[in-house]
Amino acid sequence: MSNTVLTALRRLKATGEEVAAMELPYPASAPSFGPACCDAEIEELLASYRAAVPGYATFLSACRRIDGADVHNGYFIYSPLTAVTQLHTPRRIVVGDEPRLREVPVLAVGGDGCGNAFLIGLDGPEAEAVWKWNHEHPPREDGVGRTGLVKIADSFVAFLDRLATDWERFASGDTTWTYVSG
Repeated sequence: MSNTVLTALRRLKATGEEVAAMELPYPASAPSFGPACCDAEIEELLASYRAAVPGYATFLSACRRIDGADVHNGYFIYSPLTAVTQLHTPRRIVVGDEPRLREVPVLAVGGDGCGNAFLIGLDGPEAEAVWKWNHEHPPREDGVGRTGLVKIADSFVAFLDRLATDWERFASGDTTWTYVSG
């Protein structure tokens, strides 16, 4: 199992405990972390999407889901079942610049408390890259998203690391940080 995935998960869990102890204007709960997925479940998910996303697969082999509702505006990494049922999110996105636009198949692997989604690229040079999709920019009827997209990480592991940094900044009371959530 990748040390970087495990390191990010350790950071998230440690900071989650700090968030639960913070004095906030609302009663905060510690984030919850689901158990590992079984190998067959991971293989079925990746095969059904023809996905080449080893960092995401490694994460799923250690943790099924994360619910960090009380961290900033909320951070969620979906379970595989929840991920495949996010039908309101784009299934493909358009990336690149003219004249080299290309479609990338994506899966909504998480979201924030504002209804935005975190999309992972499933194939090609953008496999494992993660974008934040703003829910106020609905995909076209054919499921393609062209607007409201911001690339936030080049890999799923870098995405987890960014979330861990966000959580640490939140726990330290940093109000100047630009959070991925919200």
